[in-house]
Amino acid sequence: MQLIQSIVILSLGILLAGCEKSSEPTAESHAASAPFAAASTLTVNQALEASLPVELQQKLQDMILNPKTSSEDVLRAKQYLAARDDVQNDVRQFIQAHAQVITAQQDANPEQKIKFLKQLYVQQLDDELMGVDLIKLYGTSEMRKLIEQRDLIADQYAGEMCDWVRPILIPGSGDHDFSANSIQYTVLSDGRIRVEAVNFGEKIRIDFELDCQDERCKINDIFAPQSYKKELIEIVKHERC
Repeated sequence: MQLIQSIVILSLGILLAGCEKSSEPTAESHAASAPFAAASTLTVNQALEASLPVELQQKLQDMILNPKTSSEDVLRAKQYLAARDDVQNDVRQFIQAHAQVITAQQDANPEQKIKFLKQLYVQQLDDELMGVDLIKLYGTSEMRKLIEQRDLIADQYAGEMCDWVRPILIPGSGDHDFSANSIQYTVLSDGRIRVEAVNFGEKIRIDFELDCQDERCKINDIFAPQSYKKELIEIVKHERC
């Protein structure tokens, strides 16, 4: 915010400096130029507003409409109003660009996410790893905690099959007749990665929300099509099988 404010103040200073004349101002122009002194102290919030504060805007309009105002000050008032709009547009564009940079930094490289999911499914399709909860293994700390709490609830109903105990990465029975190489990966507009495959003639479509930092990815949520995290939260909340 301090950086943006500095840009606004600097831009206003440059733009207003361009409106100054080298001639010595008269007493009349001193009085008429008072709004410009106030304008030099604009904050970033004021610069981002759709219009100037009503009092200052009215003074500028009065200057333009007043027949006693010198043509020089009328021009300066009009130039300031135009400069104000330019500065606001520049600030908005700066903020938008800055937000895009932040989003890009937070959102890991799509190739990194896809690479992680490819490795995940290679392990999921490995018979030697059958029974390993890969979501718990590669989940965020929040996901792991929810799954652990869910497992404790399931243990309370020994011998019973809870209706929410089911495969997530490969819906259905968990069996498969497809290979890891046949899986398709698509980057979605919200940053999620869609995994698609055909298993025993049935189409599988799962969206993954991943948290990737320092070249390591964790599973934050899975949508198949509903949020798996929300499902876990409900199970833990009600503590029922």
